[in-house]
Amino acid sequence: MKATIKGVYTHSRDGEEYVTRNGNFYCKVLLALENDSGSIYESFFFTPKAHWRFEDLFGAAGKAAPSADQISANNLNDLIGEEIKINVGKNKQGYDTVTKFYPAATQSVAVDEQVPDEIAEQSADADLDEDVPF
Repeated sequence: MKATIKGVYTHSRDGEEYVTRNGNFYCKVLLALENDSGSIYESFFFTPKAHWRFEDLFGAAGKAAPSADQISANNLNDLIGEEIKINVGKNKQGYDTVTKFYPAATQSVAVDEQVPDEIAEQSADADLDEDVPF
């Protein structure tokens, strides 16, 4: 399923900063799902242990994630408007959640099969024409 990153939120509507009971900061990313099938908020925690989620999100957008000690909500703001591929499932409470971020497809590079004339006209080195015992 395709989704578009619509927003990054570090504070609740009441103005309270998103912080876990352990004092770790987190943010919520708003994803608009394709075909007007709604939207979901996905939480991302700013801890080294949970950094793999940032790597997955950035990879889905075709970008490299900043390191765990350098990532901030500002980095996520750069992803707003990016279209990504995800899989949506249900969490333990029955709410929609992203179960997988699919890496962005790498662009193929055109390969020129022709050998340039200057290389084609070169003769092989006679010293290299020897039998190699194996």
